Amino acid sequence: PLTGGDLLTVEDLPPRASGGDPMYSVDHAPTSMSQAHPGPGAASPSFPSASVPSAADLPPHAPFPQRPPAHPLPDGLQDSLLDLLSPRPPPWVGPATRAHVPVTSPFYSWSARTTHSDVICILNTSRLYREEATAPPKPTRRDRLCRLPYSKPMTGPAEYLHPEEGETLYVSQMHARARAKLNREMLQERDEFMMRLQEERHSRLGQEAVAATSIQAIFRGFSTRPHPDSVVELQQQRRNAKRGAEPSVEAALLKRLEGELGFEPIPGVTLSKKKRTKKQQMRDRRKKNKENRSATAVQNLVRGRGAKKMTAQRRAVLEAERQENAAVRIQSLARGVAGRNRVKDLVKAGLATRIQSRYRAMQMSRKVEKLRHDKTQQSRQVAAASTLQAVVRGKNSRREQVNHSRQRNGPSVPAVH
Repeated sequence: PLTGGDLLTVEDLPPRASGGDPMYSVDHAPTSMSQAHPGPGAASPSFPSASVPSAADLPPHAPFPQRPPAHPLPDGLQDSLLDLLSPRPPPWVGPATRAHVPVTSPFYSWSARTTHSDVICILNTSRLYREEATAPPKPTRRDRLCRLPYSKPMTGPAEYLHPEEGETLYVSQMHARARAKLNREMLQERDEFMMRLQEERHSRLGQEAVAATSIQAIFRGFSTRPHPDSVVELQQQRRNAKRGAEPSVEAALLKRLEGELGFEPIPGVTLSKKKRTKKQQMRDRRKKNKENRSATAVQNLVRGRGAKKMTAQRRAVLEAERQENAAVRIQSLARGVAGRNRVKDLVKAGLATRIQSRYRAMQMSRKVEKLRHDKTQQSRQVAAASTLQAVVRGKNSRREQVNHSRQRNGPSVPAVH
């Protein structure tokens, strides 16, 4: 039988019923699908007869590789091939060749595999250009003196990305700044995504490395440690069972002799595991249960120790955290008390300063008042002394004048006492 990948040669095809020529010669093989099935209205290609070589012009040994003759086709497949190849004649006759004729159309299969490291980054900074909507003209004001050269209202910096006619320099700069800002934001988002992806990849690689190391350590430990003969024998029996062989050479020979001589099979020796006696099966079941219980006990012991160790570590961490929190609490309380005491001292110092300032102010007031009183008394004394001196000097002056007049005019002038 043929498969989808087999090819059929000229020698493999059955001959015609009327002659010895093959039913479908490869001389009629089209070179393309357009030549094999021309469309409606298309003319069949014609070639000059001089350019078509004959079978006699071909070399005796074709350059194509030789292949052994195929197996004879079944009757049903041969009839199907006859029905498939006979209805439609080829549109043109080409040169003779020994190329293989495909029985079925070629089938191409592929697979696309993506992993966590296959990432496609797309940076799209384009925006759709929307035409300005046609709106009814607004009523113009008659008092408008000028019209600004803006082509359209500035609804947003990222709305119009293409410069237009009549656009001012300020608007174009604003659009450029908007595009630069958008580009920076997209680049920042891409960098953050790649950084997060790289961190996830590193963490996953680390987990895979740890898992691979654990698996390798377990396998190397298992292969290094000595095993009892029962485990080795059990592994050998499993391998032989997978290969379909007997567990031992003696069992294979006994089974062969039992088949040749017609002896009854010996339980546990020439019989397989499924044909053993109930006693042996019960013994094996008990042994397996015992091994399972032992393995469970060992696993429980190991897991219990691991859990105790983990619990102790967790308890130590919690105790350290509790001590640290207690120390922080004590420090905060001590600092609070010290701060309050410092505030009290400052308050006391402020009160003492105020009392001292008040006392000194009172002393200075008294001193100033005393000085002012002393100055007033001194001024009064000076004034009184000046008055007395003036009175005395006036009296003395008048006395001297009277005495001088008496001496000059005689005793007629009364004396002044």
